[in-house]
Amino acid sequence: MHINPWQERRKDFRLKDYLPLHYELKTQNRYGNALTQDISESGTRLLLDNFIPRFSKIALQINLNPDKQFQVNGEVKWAERISHSYRYQTGVEFKNVNLENKRNLAKFIAENRF
Repeated sequence: MHINPWQERRKDFRLKDYLPLHYELKTQNRYGNALTQDISESGTRLLLDNFIPRFSKIALQINLNPDKQFQVNGEVKWAERISHSYRYQTGVEFKNVNLENKRNLAKFIAENRF
């Protein structure tokens, strides 16, 4: 099967949504607030003011709506500076998501997909 290089190759649908979140870097005792740029059942893309190196372990508390938080641990898979900006786009893969959180996130994405 031929794969077009521009074809989406992610395994999960990404919902473009700007969700507020709080993050904490376990090993660096660093934390802050940010926004998601998109989110899927397996990860998210964040807009951050600071660079976080690849493979860093990160804990996220994402506000899916005012009364529901999604808490998950993840690993930074990539980070790149946005041109002409001091901000960074950062890709985080979720790790060891418990079943309840997985269901809540899948439901949120399904309800907001269209």
